[in-house]
Amino acid sequence: MESFKHYKIVLLGEGRVGKTSILIKYIDDTFDPDMKSTKRAAYLDKSLDLPEGRVKLSIWDTAGQEVYHALSHIYYRDANGAILVYDITDLKSFERVQHWVKELLSILQKKPVIVIAGNKYDYANKQAVSSEQALQYAESVGANHYYTSAKTGKGITEIFTDLATQMFKNENPTNSRSAFVPVKKTSIIIDPDKSELSPTDQKKPKKKDGCC
Repeated sequence: MESFKHYKIVLLGEGRVGKTSILIKYIDDTFDPDMKSTKRAAYLDKSLDLPEGRVKLSIWDTAGQEVYHALSHIYYRDANGAILVYDITDLKSFERVQHWVKELLSILQKKPVIVIAGNKYDYANKQAVSSEQALQYAESVGANHYYTSAKTGKGITEIFTDLATQMFKNENPTNSRSAFVPVKKTSIIIDPDKSELSPTDQKKPKKKDGCC
């Protein structure tokens, strides 16, 4: 049987930003507008084939509520990668991402691969975090940034594929193939009909909350 690389990923962010909805959309391609908030943590596995090789992801969904914060450190351990999620309609949730990144880096001995997800893009008309602001911060921590929507599926597969590819290449720098070209570092993926930025360059929560 062909061997595969096994990586641990943690989903981090404040409560109600849509971390669980992102995970369920990726694993099962389903969306529940009445998704309940995660208590403590849960995880699901996903295997995928990259041009570079076979990968198995163990994806940990952590609780964002402050009452569970003290337990989060347990789930950071040995993480190879992290997806930091914020709600694009909530500036505070974006500011808290910066706290989560600092905490993550202070706990792990080896810097993980980081991807930032601006979630709930189906509410782009209520965007409270500018694309420039998000891009600038992503650059500062060496992360790619994606806009995502667990409701529509926008960007969901891409963030996990990008993260898996980067982790694989970091571990096997001389064994990667050119068949897959990851998204340019710190690029922001947005809808092509919005002129604010180009697609690759330039500088689930309760229904009433618009969770996704």
